Amino acid sequence: GGAKKKDPIKQQGWLEKKNRGGRRKFSKRYFRLIQKDGQEHGSPVLAYFTSELATKSKGFILIEGCTVEVTSKPASMGKGKGTFTFELRHPQRGIRELRCLNEGNLISWVDALKNSLREYEMECRQVDERNPQARQKRRSSINLAAAAMGNESDEEPEYMGFGGAGSDAKT
Repeated sequence: GGAKKKDPIKQQGWLEKKNRGGRRKFSKRYFRLIQKDGQEHGSPVLAYFTSELATKSKGFILIEGCTVEVTSKPASMGKGKGTFTFELRHPQRGIRELRCLNEGNLISWVDALKNSLREYEMECRQVDERNPQARQKRRSSINLAAAAMGNESDEEPEYMGFGGAGSDAKT
């Protein structure tokens, strides 16, 4: 019977995200990288929650069009134990900095994000060749992806592409 549905959750676990505003404060959140089959579902989404069991996301980051850059500093460069950080960078939507627990954790998140982006871009290219209207449909599907996250925020998800309830006002 039919093709087996792939698990939309590509990676999950605890990360710390840098809060908006100048303060160098990080909040610990449970993240899920969600990528549904088929580009009609819109951008892969990095959703974050207050706990592993939470079903309503506190916010999300659309990773479409982002690059993933490792910004870790080895222990020798700074005081103490070094950091395991990476950034999601988008030319219009800015930068989000995330911090991992250790190097293994960092490598697995960066790989998962890069693979998700690569798969999504390949899917989009194939679809666009067959159907020039697909690109337009995809833009509106990003809003659907945000809504499907169970995010109660009525804020436009394109806010820095990093939507969330009041976008970090309450993190």
